[in-house]
Amino acid sequence: MKRILCFVVLIFLLINLVGCSNSDTPDIEQIKSDLIGRSFISGYKSWQFASLSEFKELKITSEKRQGDVWELDTDIKVQDVNSSQSYDLDCKIVYKKSDGKWQIVSVNGQIN
Repeated sequence: MKRILCFVVLIFLLINLVGCSNSDTPDIEQIKSDLIGRSFISGYKSWQFASLSEFKELKITSEKRQGDVWELDTDIKVQDVNSSQSYDLDCKIVYKKSDGKWQIVSVNGQIN
């Protein structure tokens, strides 16, 4: 009986460890905060992330991590705080881990 219980506990711990393997990367709220002050140009338009209140939704559509580089494709819905106009942004955000902290190194996107 002890063996079975130990086995079940071991399996539970392993599942949790594997499930948390990417947990050191920033979450959605941290990504939003990290974007404040960043900007990009899309054709003749540009966007600067100015305030957390302009974010209506941020979805990660795909991600790739290789070592200390984390690339995200995102779908971001924002509302301009001055004009109240809504925009859909398709952004590629690249993070790099340096000194144990993830930092954005580039933001590129398209304004729809």
